[in-house]
Amino acid sequence: MAEFAHVPGTTPYERTLFTMLGRRLNTTAVPANGSNSIQDFFRGLKRNNNEADALIIGCHASFLGAMFIDLDPHRTSPADYEKLLEADADSTINIPAGVRKSKTRFHVKGCRIGHDDCLPYLRMLKRALDNPVQVTAPKFFHGLYNSTSGIFEWMGHHYEVQAKDPFKKREDLVAEFQKKDLRRLDGTKVKPDEIDIWVRKGLNLKPTPRAPEDRKPIPWPVSVVPKTDNVSVIDNLGAQCRASLETHVHQYGGGAKPPKSVADLRKQLAGDPLFVTTHAFPIFKRHHYATFDEFFDGQTWTFSKNQNAWIGSHFVYTLLIPVVKPAAPAKTGDGELIFNFYPSKGAPIMNFLEDNAKFALFGQV
Repeated sequence: MAEFAHVPGTTPYERTLFTMLGRRLNTTAVPANGSNSIQDFFRGLKRNNNEADALIIGCHASFLGAMFIDLDPHRTSPADYEKLLEADADSTINIPAGVRKSKTRFHVKGCRIGHDDCLPYLRMLKRALDNPVQVTAPKFFHGLYNSTSGIFEWMGHHYEVQAKDPFKKREDLVAEFQKKDLRRLDGTKVKPDEIDIWVRKGLNLKPTPRAPEDRKPIPWPVSVVPKTDNVSVIDNLGAQCRASLETHVHQYGGGAKPPKSVADLRKQLAGDPLFVTTHAFPIFKRHHYATFDEFFDGQTWTFSKNQNAWIGSHFVYTLLIPVVKPAAPAKTGDGELIFNFYPSKGAPIMNFLEDNAKFALFGQV
């Protein structure tokens, strides 16, 4: 069993991820050394005659449908659906013969790119790779926690509310979350009083372009069972309440004239190939709206002369809650964390894998 991992990024998350993957059994974390793209990664493996049972890339990702990694020298980060289409047409990230085996799998480590709404993106990635036997990616927030002598890998639920206009009162946001059918991994429903705790007082409900996100920590100690790295409880794993201003920029280049009114913009976008329902991954689906009308009516549209673009903006409120073992905790802070642990010395402790055999944490195509 031979696995090879590629994490070219330099953010704290990516540096920790590179270290973690190097401690995974039978896995070689390949230093980028200036070769940052997936194409470079594959070419390096082929030059060294490395056959792979599994290939792993690590990067930041978005469940709007993008990986923040270069595909090849011409399709740089962010790697969205359209860049995958181009890479597929040019065969630039096909897994090379000599690296690929009959059952080679490809795993992405990056937040929520395996969410159900993003499966069209994963299918396109699989096609661009020349259809390995399987492609997987996390359905959830992908979290890493540095302990005394090792790294905990964990997942977090992302419960979200989208709104065209910002909420004026915290209580109104609480009520909106409580209307939603929020479920844990095992299907149990989140209780209304938990939501009232999770939506933090003092959260800026109206982020601005200059300060587009506000984050407030949620006190949430999780149990580590069995005790690992002399840790039985983690107090500050990373549970958060967030508010963000999200935008969709529809830019006009090459001398194209933008519509003069919002009504004209609606007519134009309704017929745009990227917005029609026959598209495998239309823009409105990437923003997690069921229909084009829901998406268009859910934005505040403004025209930017500097960018020669129409910009749609809306607000997203997120509760990031650690995924714990079934059954549901009795109260906030209860529950046993689902985790993997990668010590600096010795074998890792693996409680979940990409096969979803124990816990269904990964999208698979």
